[in-house]
Amino acid sequence: MLKTTLSVVAIVLVAAVGQENLLEDTQFALLSENDSPWISESNNGAQLTASKFILPDGTPAARLNVQAVGAEIWHAQFFQQGLKLQAGKNYVAQVTLSTAEAFDPANPPKVDLTILQAKEPWTTVAVRSCEVSADAKLFTLKFTPSADFDDVRFTLSTGTNLTDSIVRNPSLVME
Repeated sequence: MLKTTLSVVAIVLVAAVGQENLLEDTQFALLSENDSPWISESNNGAQLTASKFILPDGTPAARLNVQAVGAEIWHAQFFQQGLKLQAGKNYVAQVTLSTAEAFDPANPPKVDLTILQAKEPWTTVAVRSCEVSADAKLFTLKFTPSADFDDVRFTLSTGTNLTDSIVRNPSLVME
C-alpha cells in the first residue's frame, strides 16, 4: 500500500510542477550560433546584441548588450518565436533580470516582457514593464489569450534603455 501511495504522490507532484517550458535553450547554450532559437533584433537606430554569460555562481545567462537606443522600447528586442498559444488557456511567462552595469538610480532601466504575435498585425497578447535593478529579480506575467495564436514571440524589449541587462531562466508554461 505504501508503494502505491508514494507512486500516486509522485505522479501528482510531477503534474503540478512539471509543466513543459514552451521555450527552447533556456540556458542559452546555442546563443550566437546559427541554430539558436534566440534572436536579437534592432530597429530605427537602436543596436542590441546578445551574448552568452556565466554568472559568478556558474549559472548560465544571456547578456543583452546595448550599443544605441531607439525612440520606442520595441526598437531593440531579444526574443524567441514560433510559439503556439491556445485561446482560453492560462499561461505564465517568467524571466529573471538584473543590470550588468551601473545606472542612474533616479532613472532605473526598464525592459518590457511581451508576448506578441510574430507577424502582421503584431497583436500584443500580454505585456509587463520590468524595472531592472542590480539585484536579480524574477518577473512574472500571467495571461489568458482570447484567441489561438500559431506564431507568438516571447520578447524582451530594451529599445529605450542604454543599460546592459542579464537574462536568466526564461520560461513560458501553460498552467
